[in-house]
Amino acid sequence: AEDETTTTTITKGDRKVTIKYTKIVRGRIYPHPQKGYAIGITTKGKRLLFKQGIIYFNGKPCGHYQKNGRGKIADYEIAIVKAQSKPYYLLVELKPKEEEIKQAA
Repeated sequence: AEDETTTTTITKGDRKVTIKYTKIVRGRIYPHPQKGYAIGITTKGKRLLFKQGIIYFNGKPCGHYQKNGRGKIADYEIAIVKAQSKPYYLLVELKPKEEEIKQAA
């Protein structure tokens, strides 16, 4: 399967930074809305707890996420993406592919 890519553009003052990311699926996240959390299971079998914007591993915070699904685990950029017609979400690593800095118009 071909890697999927996504692009993010950030404008800071007079500079425009465009970053292309390779999306790598690292696991599945199963929401439990009635309990107020979600359980993530990585492709390596590790269990993560997603609760109120914090990601926990073995009871200790290891990352964070926002309502838009973007966040970080350790130093890795992540995205939480709804799996089409499935009851779970995908935990996706966003690996920077290339960065382009331009003068903003």
